[in-house]
Amino acid sequence: MGPFGSVLKRYVVIFPIHQLNYYNAYPETKLLNIKIILNLFLFFNIAMVGVGELLIKRWVRKANGFLLLLTAFCTPFQLVQGTVSKSFGFKNNILWQFNNLFLLTNMYLFSESIGNAIFPLLYSITIPVIMSIVTKDSTFWTLHRVQSIFTLLLIDSVFPRFHDNFHIETSEIKKQIGFLEKPLLLFSLFPTGLMVFNKMKKIIN
Repeated sequence: MGPFGSVLKRYVVIFPIHQLNYYNAYPETKLLNIKIILNLFLFFNIAMVGVGELLIKRWVRKANGFLLLLTAFCTPFQLVQGTVSKSFGFKNNILWQFNNLFLLTNMYLFSESIGNAIFPLLYSITIPVIMSIVTKDSTFWTLHRVQSIFTLLLIDSVFPRFHDNFHIETSEIKKQIGFLEKPLLLFSLFPTGLMVFNKMKKIIN
C-alpha cells in the first residue's frame, strides 16, 4: 500500500475506534452519524486492501483483490447494538465474516505486499470471528476487528521496535504452503457469489 496508504489507514482507523468505544457519550441524534462512520470505515478498510491486490501483477492476487472489492460492496450496512457486546455491529452476518476471513487470510499469507507481518495480521482477522462464535453474538466481530487493527497500528506508530519483533522471516513458510493459494481462492468463490446474489436480490426487491 506504500507509506502514504499506511499513514492514511492509521487515520481511517483511529477516528472510528473513538466513535465505537464512546458512542454512549453522544446524544441519540448523533448515533446515526456514528453508524455511518463505522460503516464507511469497514467498507474502505476492505476496499483499500482489495485495490492493493489488484495492483499486483499475478492473476491470483488480482482475482483475490476483485473478490475483496465485491465483499466490500456486500458490507451489511445495518449496524445494531449487540445484546452482549453493547457496541454496534452487524447482526446475522456470519457468511460475510467468514468470507473476509478466507480472502484476507489468502492475502496475508501469499501477497507480495505483506512482507513478514503475517502473524499480527492473521491475529487481527481470526480473533473477531472466534469471538463472534464463542459469544454467539455476531456484533462482536465489528468491535474486535476495529480494536485489533487499531492495536496493531498503535504499536507500530508508538513502539515501532516492539512491533518489529512480531515480524519474522516467512519466505520459507510461504514456499511450503504456497500450494494452498489457488484452492483458497477457489473456495472463496462460493461465499462471495452467494453474498453478491443476496445483495442484488435485496437491491432489486
